[in-house]
Amino acid sequence: MYALWRGDGLSIRELSKATALEPSTLTSMLDRLESLGLIRRENDSLDRRMVIIRRTERDRALEAAYAKVSGEMTELFFGGMDASEIAAFESSLEKVLANLEAAESGAKA
Repeated sequence: MYALWRGDGLSIRELSKATALEPSTLTSMLDRLESLGLIRRENDSLDRRMVIIRRTERDRALEAAYAKVSGEMTELFFGGMDASEIAAFESSLEKVLANLEAAESGAKA
């Protein structure tokens, strides 16, 4: 859902790129989200073969609740840390992520 929160009205191909999920995996997830009333599928007005994924009002309400909880969790995680400590921690996490991405792409080669 986060990918749609950043840009509503994405094609399945765009959503696949944004989430790094295969379209087949994404389709089953979208089926579940649609059954929960969180997204709706629409045919593209210019290319009827293309499906556009749109958010619903129910999803918009959940995003607001998520933002509130996320802010509270951020305060909890970083409580007592100054800006430089937070930056150093986030830099370390970025290095861990880069190492994992490099290992994953090496495993796929």
